Amino acid sequence: MTLRILSCLALFGAAQALAPPAFSLTPQDVWGQWQGVLRDSGYSMDADVARQQDGSLKISRLELRQQDHSAPQQFTVTTGGITLNPAAQGAVQITLAPSLSLDLSVIGPKGETRLSGSYSDEQFQMQASGTPDQIDYAYSARALSLTISHIQLPDAGVSLTDPATLITTGLQGKLTLRRADLTTLQHSMTADSLRYSLSMRTQDTQQIRLTGHFNALSGQSDRSTPRNLSPDASLPDRLRAGDQTAGNMRFSSSDAQMVLEKPDQSLQLQTTSGGGSLTTALRDSGLHLDTQANDLALTIQTSALPLTVQTTLKHYAVGLDLPLMPSTIDQPFALRLSLQDLALPDIVWALVDGQNQLPHDPLSLDAALSGTGRLKADPTAPGSFPAEVSALSIDRFDLRAAGAALTASGDLAFDTDEQSRFGPYPKISGQVDIAAKGVMGLIQTLASIGILPASYAFSASLYGGMFMRQISRPDDLASLRQGDRSQPP
Repeated sequence: MTLRILSCLALFGAAQALAPPAFSLTPQDVWGQWQGVLRDSGYSMDADVARQQDGSLKISRLELRQQDHSAPQQFTVTTGGITLNPAAQGAVQITLAPSLSLDLSVIGPKGETRLSGSYSDEQFQMQASGTPDQIDYAYSARALSLTISHIQLPDAGVSLTDPATLITTGLQGKLTLRRADLTTLQHSMTADSLRYSLSMRTQDTQQIRLTGHFNALSGQSDRSTPRNLSPDASLPDRLRAGDQTAGNMRFSSSDAQMVLEKPDQSLQLQTTSGGGSLTTALRDSGLHLDTQANDLALTIQTSALPLTVQTTLKHYAVGLDLPLMPSTIDQPFALRLSLQDLALPDIVWALVDGQNQLPHDPLSLDAALSGTGRLKADPTAPGSFPAEVSALSIDRFDLRAAGAALTASGDLAFDTDEQSRFGPYPKISGQVDIAAKGVMGLIQTLASIGILPASYAFSASLYGGMFMRQISRPDDLASLRQGDRSQPP
């Protein structure tokens, strides 16, 4: 009895192994998804596709075109050399020619911009699996290289002196593409390095060279696009329809070099970083941005100065959250800035403090603002930014430099229905608490060495006594609160 059961299980297992997969993806399925996604994104397509006897598809020419009818501009890119081959387990193998030519044309209000170049790869592999509605792509490459050999601008003011290059090594990634009411894309990748170079000449004979690289990159991104959304749709209309994107990128270290040369002068900049990140999101709730980097160093050499200028920054971070949808009700916003241990160059201290009367401490700033406001119109439309602020909070403000410190916090309200007596501005009410340590002494020192006019020091002492109270030491001050107004400082 036991032998009979084992025999049945063995036969069942063999049948399962020999059976075709539950769903077998074909090259035509992959090509059909690409066509649908491009149409959903507003592109028209013209391609030369040949079906082979083994079921593979060879795309010898692919031209994508996007027309913006709301503005006189058109985007066109042409390439080819793509093959889709049936693979084992119902998958599709995607191969690219070792070298491909690329042509890009953008027609804008001032004329046509053309780029021509090539793409090449080393050991590139990509495999697609899944169903026609949801296809998973896995790819890897020892190296990918993009070269721009020629650029033509409408005003002919810039020309390449050497081909511009972008080279990625040790690339691996996964991508899931799903087509339903929304076309969604989820992507993750890692790369050992990313290198770039650009060399060009401007009409006034200025030579510009830019090179650099990033090490150990990793990133993720998510994108959703409504099907059949018009490319002419405004940003608010796109966001309402569900067009959203989010992503982040990290790197372990980087460096960059920039050289500007004219016949009579030159400038060289070199920067290094100990790693950083960038996070972005564009949704119906607004724009989100956070970027930061650690251990930055900057070196400047110029023919205008006999010395090399060097400075370092331990950490910087910039963040913002801004609404992008016009609304009749208030929406939140926020701004953040952090600079930690910015060391001013020695040449700056020599110019402003030749007698060493100031502490040469690094500068640090930590600031965060938040509030509410509303947009009256599309912020990307031409014209002034149609924003109206209703409330503003100073959540954090901490500035330290040259032995002095200034901190602040508070809340302000803006009455747009009533004009301020100080000018054509909304009436502002609220309270801001300020604390200052060593600030008055710093102002007096700056005035004594000629950096500030003597009248500034006198005004600081006068108004400081009117609006500030002493906390402990004579130069340890804080702003008067509402209940302190009747008390002498």
